Amino acid sequence: MMKIFKLREKLSLVAVYLLSCKHSVAEDLKKRIWPQDYLYSDIHLYSFSDLENVISGVLEKKLNALIKFTINHVENCKLCLQKGFICELCSAKKIIYPFQVDVADRCHDCGAVYHIKCFKGVECPKCIRKAKYASQRKSNLPLE
Repeated sequence: MMKIFKLREKLSLVAVYLLSCKHSVAEDLKKRIWPQDYLYSDIHLYSFSDLENVISGVLEKKLNALIKFTINHVENCKLCLQKGFICELCSAKKIIYPFQVDVADRCHDCGAVYHIKCFKGVECPKCIRKAKYASQRKSNLPLE
């Protein structure tokens, strides 16, 4: 069940890219997954049929096929490619994406993406900047 959850989590992360891309691609994803759009939109929801398909392996195959389709689109779409992240902690040139769950991790507060190995035990640089900016704005407010 944990494997299925991880696949659904990954599908949820990559589906965001397709749903914000060209209209036809979003529609294609919706057609492929309908009537089970909850597989990416509500990753904790399962139908009885889904639970049966977990046992038979059908759901895992379906999720893997959907993930392959979505990642293939992101890797070949000029618009989606530009929505990747560069790890601020190591400044590696290779773009990373939140759906690359084996190498990337997200800040739970701001959503910034970093390499897992870089983000272990450190504070999010983006959150630090935002907090610093907010405190500077507060201190610069005029007195009434």
